Amino acid sequence: MSLSVYNTLTHRREPFVPRDPEHVRIYVCGPTVYDDAHIGNARPVVVFDLLVRFLRTLYPRVTYVRNVTDVDDKINDRAAAEQITIRDLTERTLARYREDMAALNARPPDVEPRATEHIPQMIRMIGELLGHGHAYVAAGLRWRSTGGWPAATGGSSGPVHGSRSNRTSGIRPISSSGSPPIPRCQAGTVPGAAAGPAGTSSARP
Repeated sequence: MSLSVYNTLTHRREPFVPRDPEHVRIYVCGPTVYDDAHIGNARPVVVFDLLVRFLRTLYPRVTYVRNVTDVDDKINDRAAAEQITIRDLTERTLARYREDMAALNARPPDVEPRATEHIPQMIRMIGELLGHGHAYVAAGLRWRSTGGWPAATGGSSGPVHGSRSNRTSGIRPISSSGSPPIPRCQAGTVPGAAAGPAGTSSARP
């Protein structure tokens, strides 16, 4: 049995070909934990739960990673409004999120990294994107240049969906102190689907 997926970069349905058939890795964006989840947040959880279950029938090992965005302006604002710490808010909201997803019979991910625990890695990754020409700085923002992935678009020199000329993907503005930005997960910012699909979910957008 084989699997085909819709590649949002090429806008085509394509055979799923993992980089390592012995170990398929899938990374998806999880919740931004400042408020309870709604039905729209549940949709990608159910979709990727079904996908991971199916992948595990095809491949000997599958690692499912879903991140938690526990640093965000909305989190700061909500914690201040409730007069509680950011950690108390994110722990409470994440616990409710997990309960809600379990009620849908969705299995938890194998790994659930928190944004606050990986800030240095994010900064380093953004620096690498800038250094390789896959991102640029404009008006105090770091932007992902999706037109900078010619290999993923067949080497075309013409306009592509998401290129700098017609659409860009914001990563985050620089803070007033000049600190590097913290990236957000956004749909359509991961080039290609051959190595594993990517998705998004954020509570109360």
